[in-house]
Amino acid sequence: MPQQKTIAITGEMAERGYQVYACARRLEPMEELKKYGVKTFTCDVTDLESVKKVKAYVEKETNGRLDVLYNNAGQLIDITDKQAL
Repeated sequence: MPQQKTIAITGEMAERGYQVYACARRLEPMEELKKYGVKTFTCDVTDLESVKKVKAYVEKETNGRLDVLYNNAGQLIDITDKQAL
């Protein structure tokens, strides 16, 4: 049996068999996603500590495996990749 893919995106991917994680500054607008099995949590992409917490959470949940990352936050963060890791 193929290993389940893990994806971080909002939308209908959970219905297609992906494990989906969705984050936003406010959880209320994402309540609807939970009925599809989407795991929702808060994250403010303008706050480096918030991003680091999300990274740690997803790493723990997925045993360090993330197949797809879709970022549509629309906010530029002035940090390097190494700072985010």
